[in-house]
Amino acid sequence: MITRTSSQSGTTYSGTMTIDVNPRVKVNLTTDAVKFFLKPSETDQLVVDYIFRIDSEVEESEENEPLGDYSYDEKDNEFNYEIILSDIDCLDTHVGQTVTLSIPQNSVVNVESEVGLIDIQGLEIEIEVSNENGPVRVLQSTIKGEISVENGQIQVVDSVIKAEMSSENGKIVVDKCNGNVLKASSENGSIQIRESFFSEITCETENGQIVCQLMPSEEAEVHLTTENGAVKLYIPDELKVNIHVETENGMIKANLEQESLDSKVKKSRSYTDSNNDTNTYELTMPEAKINVDITTENGPVYLKNDNDMIFKSLENEFKKAEEVIQNFTVDIDTDALKETINGSVKKVKVILENTKDQLQKNLKPIMAEFTSIFNDNFDKETFKDKKQEIKATIKTVIEKIKDAAHHDHHDNKESSSNVHTHFRGPIPPVPPVPPVPPIPPRKPMEIKETGNELSRLKVLELLEKGIINSDEAEKLLKAIDK
Repeated sequence: MITRTSSQSGTTYSGTMTIDVNPRVKVNLTTDAVKFFLKPSETDQLVVDYIFRIDSEVEESEENEPLGDYSYDEKDNEFNYEIILSDIDCLDTHVGQTVTLSIPQNSVVNVESEVGLIDIQGLEIEIEVSNENGPVRVLQSTIKGEISVENGQIQVVDSVIKAEMSSENGKIVVDKCNGNVLKASSENGSIQIRESFFSEITCETENGQIVCQLMPSEEAEVHLTTENGAVKLYIPDELKVNIHVETENGMIKANLEQESLDSKVKKSRSYTDSNNDTNTYELTMPEAKINVDITTENGPVYLKNDNDMIFKSLENEFKKAEEVIQNFTVDIDTDALKETINGSVKKVKVILENTKDQLQKNLKPIMAEFTSIFNDNFDKETFKDKKQEIKATIKTVIEKIKDAAHHDHHDNKESSSNVHTHFRGPIPPVPPVPPVPPIPPRKPMEIKETGNELSRLKVLELLEKGIINSDEAEKLLKAIDK
C-alpha cells in the first residue's frame, strides 16, 4: 500500500510517500540528475520525501505532479522509482532536485544515476550503485556489494565494507573503515586508503596513484598494482611486515625502520642492468603475518614509516565511544552500547598488540580498567552511576595518546638528527665561500638582418611547447613583422 501527501508553495513542490513493505525489501532507483539521500527508516516502512523546484509558470494540477514513475510489487517485495528530469517539463533543471529515502535496515538497494549525488548514511544494506559523472558518498554504514563511477568520486568514511569499487577517472577514498575484503580499481583516478583495517586489500590503477596507510592488524594480504601511477605505502615503524616490490622502469625509494629492528630481518635490493629487467625490493621479517606485494610498470614506489595514523586512529575510536556515551539517555539499549564500545576496544587492542612497546605500556593498564566497566553485569543503573567516570576515563586515555604522539615526534626528530654522526662520522666544517668576481660589462647587442627570422622561429617553438597559445603567438609574430 502506498499513501502520499504533497503540497506546493510558489515554485516549491514537496511531499511524502509511505510504502508498507516486507522485511528485506528491494529498492531500485533510477535518475539522470536527482540527488538521492538514503538513510535508515525509523519504522518498517519505506518513506520517500521529495522537494522539487518547479517552473513558476506551471499551474497546480495532478497532471503536473513531478514525481516520476513509481510502483511497489508486494509479491516480489520490490519498490521501483524512476525520475528523469529531462522527461518532466515542469521541473527546473537548473537547480538541485532532492529525494530522501528512509529505508528499513538489511534491504537491497540498486541505484543508477547520470550526474546526481548518491549519499548513503547510517544504513546496513546490500548495494549496487552506478553513477556516470556524479559522486557517491557512504558514511557510518555497513555495506556489501559494488560501487562504480565513471568521472565522479567515491568516498567511504567510518564504515564497515565488503565491496568492490571501480572508477574510470574519479578518485576513490576509503577513510577510517574496516572489513574483510576491499577491492578498488581505477583507470586514471587515484585510490587512497586511510586509517582503515582490512584482512585483504587489492588496489589496481593504470595512471592514477595509490596511497595506502597500512594499519596494525593480526594478519593481512595487500596487493597494490599500477602501470604508470605512483605507489605510496605508509606503515608504523614497529609493525612486522613482509614487503615485495617489483617495477620495470619505476624508481623504488625505501626508508623504513623495520630494516634495522632485528638482526633476523632480511632485506634485498636489485636494480635494472644488462642482466636484470626489473627493479626489486624485498623485506622479510620473522613472525610477520602481514604481506604486501607492490607491482608497477613505470610508476615510482615510496615506502615510508608513519606513526601519526596510529595515534589518530586510537583517538578517533575513543572520541567515537565518548560521543556514543554522551548521546545515550536513561532509555539506552545497554546491549547496543556494549557492542559499540567493545567494537572500538577490540580495534584498539589490535593496534596496541601490533605497535610500539611504549604505547602499549602506557595504555594497557587504563584499557583494562576501562573494559572492566563493560562486563556481563553492566546494566542501565551501572551506566547511570558510572557515566561521568567512563567519560573521565576516556578523556584520560585521549590525553595519554596525545602525549605518546608528542614523544614519538620528539624521538623521531632526535633519531633523524643523529643520522649523519651515526653512519658517516662527524660532519667536517664548511669551508669559507670565495668572493664572487665582478661581472664584466655586457657588450651591446648586435642586430643582424636575420634577427626577425630567429625571433619568428622562437615564437613558433614556444607555441609548439604549449608555453603560449595561438592568439598570443599571432600577436607576437605581427609585432616582429612591424
